[in-house]
Amino acid sequence: MNDSIPSLGQFMEPLPVTFTLGAPGWYVLTVLLVLCVSVLIVWRWVHFRKNRYRREALKRIDAEQQKLLPEAEYGNFIYFVNMLMKQINMLHYGRKKVASLQGKQWIDHLNSCCKKPIFNTQDETLLTALYLSGNIEQQTQIEAFADKARQWIKNHRYVTRNRS
Repeated sequence: MNDSIPSLGQFMEPLPVTFTLGAPGWYVLTVLLVLCVSVLIVWRWVHFRKNRYRREALKRIDAEQQKLLPEAEYGNFIYFVNMLMKQINMLHYGRKKVASLQGKQWIDHLNSCCKKPIFNTQDETLLTALYLSGNIEQQTQIEAFADKARQWIKNHRYVTRNRS
């Protein structure tokens, strides 16, 4: 029975395939990887540059807080923080839309620029008191307002089109 099956002899195994980075697939993968990393670096740089005003505004608030609060110039500090937020808003939403806002409309506009409302009626009362009497004595409320302003500066969204 074994005589009817011809013998093929010994099987020859192929040579092992060597690993080499010279294959064209590695070149394509390297180019894609370099391209992705380059796009990521450029995107982060643009994002960093675009948000420079946020970092500068936060530094200015800290500097004014160290300068004005120890001297009990609470009204001047609140005025500075409010005007800084007005400037940022006018830059991104346009002077016509933002310059005339005050009181509840101003607080509503600030809250509409964030995912979650930050400011409340106490902040509206604080700003109203600033403009009506100019005399503000509650340092804890002032520091809370400054913290909310910092949070708003860090997290607000903006639209750069139709700024007229």
